[in-house]
Amino acid sequence: MIAGQFVIGFGLALFFWMNFPGASWLRGLFLVSWVMPGLVVGAIWSWILSGDFGVLNFFLREIGVTDGNIFWRSDPHCSLWAVIIANIWLGTSFNMILLSVGLSGIPKDLYEAAELDGANALQRFWTITLPMMRTTIGAVIALGLIFTLQQFDLFAAITSGGPNNSSNVTQYWAGSCRSDSTISPRERRSP
Repeated sequence: MIAGQFVIGFGLALFFWMNFPGASWLRGLFLVSWVMPGLVVGAIWSWILSGDFGVLNFFLREIGVTDGNIFWRSDPHCSLWAVIIANIWLGTSFNMILLSVGLSGIPKDLYEAAELDGANALQRFWTITLPMMRTTIGAVIALGLIFTLQQFDLFAAITSGGPNNSSNVTQYWAGSCRSDSTISPRERRSP
């Protein structure tokens, strides 16, 4: 999940780093997923991935990828992937905005000097962009790991850990144990 968020987010950050008309408006549109609560994102993706009337199944049938419906949320082989797709969508914009900030901190004259020395775009990326982004990349990956491990509500909204615990991961299990606590009020009091 974290690798998918990072790769797509970095690709979008590099894309928006090029100045073109409407780039800031389009970047703002990508941030919509980041400001939505996880439960709302889960409800939206639950609708998109619905086996009977989901948008994704309709799209896959229209382009000829599949003949029938795929039950993303109720098939044990697909349910974890359903949550992974939703989590990648949720975290990509966060990665994009932090990596965009890191890219904007790289001085343009480094790229101009490398271009004068004959470096192509790939060489400039490997020798300037990645080394200058090392600390930003480390922070983005660490924060992505923390935020992904906190995704209890996404699992609850899309699959509820099922079917047959096929999408029951540690954070969902811990959250459901905490919310299903049967400790009486008398036992909760400190001695």
